[in-house]
Amino acid sequence: MNRLLDLYILPFVFKVTPTPLRFKELLVANRVYEEGMNLENNIHGFKMRLGRTYFIFFILWLLLLIPISALLHSLLAKMDTHVLIILTALLTGAFFITFSMFREFLIDRIALKIIQKSWERHLAMFDFSEYSKSVATIYGEAVEEEVAIGDLQRFIFDKLSTSK
Repeated sequence: MNRLLDLYILPFVFKVTPTPLRFKELLVANRVYEEGMNLENNIHGFKMRLGRTYFIFFILWLLLLIPISALLHSLLAKMDTHVLIILTALLTGAFFITFSMFREFLIDRIALKIIQKSWERHLAMFDFSEYSKSVATIYGEAVEEEVAIGDLQRFIFDKLSTSK
């Protein structure tokens, strides 16, 4: 499923710039990602194609609803129309609620890919899964100490090398 998502769905839904994030942008994006904050407006380099996202999500809903409605057809045919109207309203609400969750999931997934791609460029000697939390913490310290942008890279590398 992850392979299908990475190879087909993400490239179809998102337009991603081929250039990686700059060092400071990577640090900000990594910190936002590690803190679990909203990534959509905090990471540069991608644009969601909303129409395509709705299309993919609609196909996924159809793959779920067609078998369920086929199984429950005889029961649904005998139901009162008022109950069916309420059921339709609930399903419509569920569609948009789950679409919101699906959209956030896709944004988190593409943001992680962009961060990892930029990580390979700027911090290749440090494994992402092992050092991403510590880099986010160190960047937080740099912001608190008001480290200049020119000294930021040296500050991060010095802290990482002493923690190794």
